[in-house]
Amino acid sequence: MSADSSAPSRRPSLGHSCYRALLPLEFKSIYANALAAYRRYAVIDGFLKTFPPSSDNIPPTAKQLDKYSQRLPASILELWERGGFGNYGNGEIKIINPDEYEKCLMGWLLRDEVDESRTTVAISSTGTLFYHRWLTDDIDDVSFINPHTSETDVCTYSGSEFLAVLADDREVREELLNPKMFEELTKRFGEIPAQEIFFYTPALRLGGRESIENVEHGNAVVHLEFLLQLALGK
Repeated sequence: MSADSSAPSRRPSLGHSCYRALLPLEFKSIYANALAAYRRYAVIDGFLKTFPPSSDNIPPTAKQLDKYSQRLPASILELWERGGFGNYGNGEIKIINPDEYEKCLMGWLLRDEVDESRTTVAISSTGTLFYHRWLTDDIDDVSFINPHTSETDVCTYSGSEFLAVLADDREVREELLNPKMFEELTKRFGEIPAQEIFFYTPALRLGGRESIENVEHGNAVVHLEFLLQLALGK
């Protein structure tokens, strides 16, 4: 007896058999994509609760989203759409327009030409650059460069993990963003513009001390370029 009593008695065509065989795979793909989208949304929700975006953040254009659709993971692009470019958590971390920091990042990576597998995604209040890397076609990470010391390392192994770890892991947040120092500086200076960072004066490489009393603020790209020249011994 047939397992499906309602099935037609004639033998189905090859086309019908292939169609039925593909349905489970299609449903699995739809389910997997929906689950991934739900998880990204939840991760971004958590990030936005920990680091609320400033009201004057700038939304990305359709052209920017299209330009980076193959260069950045979906979690970062969706964060752009929900929170825009600018200060998050009063500037504890800044989600940045990669176009504005591309030349700066290439300089720190000692690249003479643009490497599209490396893209800036954020910057801390004190100038630590966070950038996304495609290591292979399907393996990526988020790494950082501390411009004051040239320390560099891997933060996480995906864009979603980067957002989740900063929002949920207090130890990592303290190591990468130094929220206690940020809070003290915010009491002193208020929320600084999204285009600015805090930095030491004089710079550590010029004999400055890593003390809150020696901190000022100014244009991020300009000061990162200045620190790069010091790091290169120029």
